[in-house]
Amino acid sequence: MPDLAVPDRPPARPGSADVRGRADALLSGTLAFVISVLGAGRPSLWVDEAATVSATDRPLAELWRLLHSVDAVHGLYYLLLHGWSALTPPGELWLRLPSAVLVGVAAAGVVVLGRQLSTRSVSLAAAVVFALLPRTTWAGIEARPYALTMACAVWLTVLLIVAVRRGSVGLWAAYGLGLIASVGVNVMVLLILVPHAVVVIGAAPTRRARTAWMATVAAAAPAVVALVVVLTSQQGQVSWIWPVGPATAGQIFAEQYFPSVYSDSVRAVGPGRQQFTAEQLAVAMRAWMRVVPLISLVIVLAVVAGWKRHRGTAVIPTGARLLVAVS
Repeated sequence: MPDLAVPDRPPARPGSADVRGRADALLSGTLAFVISVLGAGRPSLWVDEAATVSATDRPLAELWRLLHSVDAVHGLYYLLLHGWSALTPPGELWLRLPSAVLVGVAAAGVVVLGRQLSTRSVSLAAAVVFALLPRTTWAGIEARPYALTMACAVWLTVLLIVAVRRGSVGLWAAYGLGLIASVGVNVMVLLILVPHAVVVIGAAPTRRARTAWMATVAAAAPAVVALVVVLTSQQGQVSWIWPVGPATAGQIFAEQYFPSVYSDSVRAVGPGRQQFTAEQLAVAMRAWMRVVPLISLVIVLAVVAGWKRHRGTAVIPTGARLLVAVS
């Protein structure tokens, strides 16, 4: 794991790296936006998106009452989309457009994060891979808060790296407020504290930085716990979701990469089944076999690049490890 005190990239002329970095982030974000927004108006709204419409079309007072009983977990997203919907005409494309924009914001964040930790080429490659992931494009054409969650997670990580390096009280305060806001967007963002802890404990340049991170998380904890308590009180609305079990393996290793192929298989078996059946395993394996040649090529190229970079030592460099992690 590289020391966060020193960026892992070659020096450049003063100002040139900043200009290229901004251009790379803008172009990558635009690419991700275009990939997600193309055809976004074609599919009809599905059940969850209909819930979004139902919530955001309400007057603010009525929306506030709704969030006291259900869907507080999506409250911030509903408020944002309420304002957006008031300015735009109705329709699938307009409703989904913010998600496509937020995917672009997240992709730009991947570039910025990559440049903080590795080279320009790695940051661009990571952004392209991110933009093409099925779950990214899914979030980009869905009027739900998942694209916003992605953007929050990426930029919160960028903020962490900057705060660790600069040690500013203002930056740490911004990180704490960002953490609270991100949990308000999606409680699952709490899980990002695990990799953040690994980064800070394993790579922070000073003990002061590690202490500052722990103090910031502790200061944010009361607000985060309060949010979690409110959200937990409404957990009955998601009681229909399958609990963690054998079927979770299929969701992790198959559905998120091949949603159209694997999800059709699950529906064919029946929604009440919570096992990872032999039939679903076969479907997942056939889907992965289609991309084995591409994955093999990427691995070979990574090894060759590492070998050349280290002049004979076949070790995949830090940049390649970052790309794999982001992917």
